[in-house]
Amino acid sequence: MQTTKKKKITWTIWGAILGILLGTATSSAIAHLVKPQWLKNLLVEGVAIGFPEISTSLGFFSLHFGFSLRFTLLSGLFMIIIGGVMLLVSFREDS
Repeated sequence: MQTTKKKKITWTIWGAILGILLGTATSSAIAHLVKPQWLKNLLVEGVAIGFPEISTSLGFFSLHFGFSLRFTLLSGLFMIIIGGVMLLVSFREDS
């Protein structure tokens, strides 16, 4: 029973991460279709979390490091929906 609970929590976390990624991809896809600015601000614009890009160049070789995650309203909606579905899915023990 304990492993089933751990599996459910693990799959719920993976579902939430998948929901964030799908929501961000969806908001990027509809960015050019949404015309009203207030709706674009609500659905497409989001909060960027991360650290800025650091780049260095040696002339013939260039390195770039950076991380950014954009969290939008659609990301939150997809996270709740997919995470909730994964929470409700029943996992059974393999015998």
